[in-house]
Amino acid sequence: MADIDTISKYLIQHYPDHFACFTLARDDVEVIEVIETEQPTIRARH
Repeated sequence: MADIDTISKYLIQHYPDHFACFTLARDDVEVIEVIETEQPTIRARH
């Protein structure tokens, strides 16, 4: 599953217009901004 996630992130970051048109099955999509959604990983040690 991690491979698919990596590929999806790459496509969204480099080709956001094409990815949005493909996933929404529409040609009239305009991407205004790609929002960074990475969250830092915090691990608690007990």
